[in-house]
Amino acid sequence: MLIVPSTRLSGGLLTGLGSALAVFLAYDAVTSPSPLYWVVEAYPILLALTLSGTGVLLARGHLVADRYRGRLFAWTAGSTAVFLLLTVYLYTLLVVFAGNDLRPTPVALITIPTFGVLVGLLVGVYDARNRERGAAIERLSQANNTLRIATGEAVERPDRTALERAVCARLAESNAYDAAWVVRSDSGDARTVSASAGLDDVPGSTESGGASAFDAARRTHSVQLVPDDTPADDARQNPLGTDRASMAVVPLVGADRVHGVLSVYAARQNAFSHLRDVFDELGETIGRAIDSHIARDALSRREKELERQNERLDEFASVVSHDLRNPLAVILGRAELLSDPSENEHSDAILRAGTRMETIIADLLALARARRAVEDPPSVAIAATARDAWATVDTHNCTLDVSLAENATTPANRARLRTVFENLFRNSVDHGSTTPHSHVSGTPTARDAAESDAPSLTVHVGPLPDGFFVEDDGCGIPANRREDVFERGYTTNTDGTGFGLSIVAQIIDTHGWTISVTESRTGGARFEIRTNAAD
Repeated sequence: MLIVPSTRLSGGLLTGLGSALAVFLAYDAVTSPSPLYWVVEAYPILLALTLSGTGVLLARGHLVADRYRGRLFAWTAGSTAVFLLLTVYLYTLLVVFAGNDLRPTPVALITIPTFGVLVGLLVGVYDARNRERGAAIERLSQANNTLRIATGEAVERPDRTALERAVCARLAESNAYDAAWVVRSDSGDARTVSASAGLDDVPGSTESGGASAFDAARRTHSVQLVPDDTPADDARQNPLGTDRASMAVVPLVGADRVHGVLSVYAARQNAFSHLRDVFDELGETIGRAIDSHIARDALSRREKELERQNERLDEFASVVSHDLRNPLAVILGRAELLSDPSENEHSDAILRAGTRMETIIADLLALARARRAVEDPPSVAIAATARDAWATVDTHNCTLDVSLAENATTPANRARLRTVFENLFRNSVDHGSTTPHSHVSGTPTARDAAESDAPSLTVHVGPLPDGFFVEDDGCGIPANRREDVFERGYTTNTDGTGFGLSIVAQIIDTHGWTISVTESRTGGARFEIRTNAAD
């Protein structure tokens, strides 16, 4: 078996041979009796120097990879042999048969084989580079197919762990790569090895290495190539201590954080040099897929929590409805039977306290129902719902003005939307005027007189670009109290429970809307509800 020297050794030999020929030919020209002999020697000297320079490039690995040195040697040897035979032929023809004397100068005998060596080198380099280009294209095709399959796995897998394991398996099973593993970023410097393929003795967790390629990938959000981008010492400092020829450390970049890194190993040098962009895209795809899995898990936990919450609310509503309302009804009924409330202060106190308890229980039930999640609500006409709510509220001598289009709708639970309008209307009526019903005390005759003398209040329901508003022309809400009005139990009315606007806020929240309070154009209270879905 023919042993072919390495490209480094071959290049050194060619450099030495070319340099020796150049020196010999230059000496031959110097010692020649005719100065014009330099013209004859110039071409051979140039070929010898070219051969020497080619040897330097070959030794430094700039011409062909070492694995193609056999083909380069074959082409060079073959070409040299052909030109040597040509030299022998010419020598025989000119010296033996024609009788010419070429012995005084060996230039011709040296020039032709030297030219043959250069021709062989040129053809060998061309052939090697073509083969290397073809192999690179094939590897790139295999890599792209592998990454495409890995991307598909990232999208199709049902959970994060299955996703990571499938991607590692696909990469390790391919012809392009040998192994892969995923390290999740945990709190602090701890890192969890969540999936691997093609590797033995993988640790369950690792610690940060400060300047390692893993930390650089997480910090820069870009692929790190080892040992291409880092010294060889750093390549040996990775947590697995692998001795693979090359490694790509791919950050798994999500929307707002790096979920970890994917490390891919190959047995050949520079396996990832032309695939940095492809692996960047793979890391982003896996990161987005992990984002979706995390969001899906969070949503699932939220749904389960809502189910438990709704069950607790149902239990609470049941207790309030049956265990409190029924005994309270008995108490109020017996108090009415005792005597005329107007003549018995104790009966009157019992009835007033019982009535207030009824109001509190009703508000608590409304608050409990308001907290239930709204799922797939139908489109509801806003203007018609507002008018229905106005008809159920004791509005005294107040006026409703609706400027919403009749076809304006929004996805909502109609009963709860009507509760929103009822509570907002009741808030305007009770708190909007300077002498509202809630501020009047005494006998019914006194309250009726106060109500008849109270200034008229107008409540306006109008459109917003992304919702609707409810405002009045009353005395308004002070700026320093607008953040407090939605808190449970907050009220300026001694007879109120403080649950009305809290119920409104809860209903708004369960629909995914927002509500804010400000001042109307006339100085009254204005509630702006943004549904982001109003038609």
